Amino acid sequence: MSFDSPTPEFDRRKVQIERAFDASDWLKSAVSYLSTKDPLDAIKDVEVLLELMTLRADEILAHAQKLAAERGE
Repeated sequence: MSFDSPTPEFDRRKVQIERAFDASDWLKSAVSYLSTKDPLDAIKDVEVLLELMTLRADEILAHAQKLAAERGE
């Protein structure tokens, strides 16, 4: 007996990412791994990662702006 997937759009997008030549191996691996987790736990993990990487990007930008200001750029 065959059942329809309860997540057809998710399944379609996941396959697109897995087949995309421009998607990083890290992203493909993360999508595959997170697909095995409870979706709410996966969302929490991704939100923490987003917050951490946003902080890193903001700090790098602030540092670059400080260096540019010191050089008079």
